[in-house]
Amino acid sequence: IAKNEGKFTTTDGGVMQLVYENYAGYQERWHFTHRFAHSMLAYVCSVSSGERHDYGAFILSKVPLAELPVEERRALEAAALDVYRLKVSDYTPLKQVGCPNP
Repeated sequence: IAKNEGKFTTTDGGVMQLVYENYAGYQERWHFTHRFAHSMLAYVCSVSSGERHDYGAFILSKVPLAELPVEERRALEAAALDVYRLKVSDYTPLKQVGCPNP
């Protein structure tokens, strides 16, 4: 698969679920634990052919972490440590991309 195309929906339990339209039988569940003005913390797991796989904790941010407002950065760091027992420096940057949507 060169490009995944899917749709986010919200389950009855309030979990964001991503179902891929071009990858039948595979879906991701995004459990957003904290939402801030410019960033979010999420725990992601996938389900494929009845098997579950934990991807782990993710930080999604509109701006580089170094550019977050000081208070938001502190709150993000405290949340990651409290919920996942991880320091922000423990996360590995995967990809930084621009967004084509306005």
